[in-house]
Amino acid sequence: MSIVHPPASAWPLVEYPEDEWAADEWLPDPSSYANYRKWTAGTLTEPAYEQADRRFMRSYRSILKGQLPLREDSLSEEAQALALELALSHDWRSPLAQERGVSDEVIAQFAEDYVPDAPLLMERFLGPYAEHGSRALHTPAMAHTALLLTLANAASPALRFRNARPRPDVLDRKAVGALIQAPAMLWDADWNPLLPLFETWRPKGPVHASPVPLRPERPGRLVLARLVHHQDGSCSANMAISISSAPSAGWLRRRMRIELLRLRRHDRRANWETVLRTRAEVLYRSCAVWNWTQENSR
Repeated sequence: MSIVHPPASAWPLVEYPEDEWAADEWLPDPSSYANYRKWTAGTLTEPAYEQADRRFMRSYRSILKGQLPLREDSLSEEAQALALELALSHDWRSPLAQERGVSDEVIAQFAEDYVPDAPLLMERFLGPYAEHGSRALHTPAMAHTALLLTLANAASPALRFRNARPRPDVLDRKAVGALIQAPAMLWDADWNPLLPLFETWRPKGPVHASPVPLRPERPGRLVLARLVHHQDGSCSANMAISISSAPSAGWLRRRMRIELLRLRRHDRRANWETVLRTRAEVLYRSCAVWNWTQENSR
């Protein structure tokens, strides 16, 4: 498989439709009929539900492969058949405030401690840059892998650290908890979110950041990062990567929306900030592939 995109679908002609570096998105992902009966008034029998669920995933994969268009109403019909909420809802809670920050290097170590093959997961965030980018990108990418639900889809390395025995220092546990809770986002140079984000998750004071450029020779003003709030009103930008450009906000919103619908098959309370937390790799990888396409559009 070539990682150089064909000119017919390369930027700036069209946005490249296929997500070649998708990881667990390609695996079988059946949802629970018991969950459907518990949380909805749906009337599907279990065989009918399973058939509708398989139809959802077939359409989902067809979108990722570029065989179906990515639109505002993509998967709406399939989602309604499963009684999924279509409206975009938000997490209105206030962020957990850190008393003491935690570095990307420390978080990345959790992934290496608990998931020995974690370096293989960096591709989920960096796409082709995992192999062909600078080594400096590995630290924020590895830190993000520590937040993935990689352990039987039930826990992450960061959660294992928080629950370890003997218990870690309480301030370290709070710092890691705040990072887990923080949504990933694409920010402009003034730290305004370029995608929907509930007001409480936006910075109210200065932001401390040292983003790693996607390409050292092409520093950018856009930043992918999780902002963690501090008690003094400032924020720290964790897992920060600067990029020179990104897909349109509309395209990213549509891509993350279908990811939210997929999550709601498992957790019907999932909201927009949920998908930004738990599927941050989709946002990072989409921006990485976009930039790679520009570099290799010849």
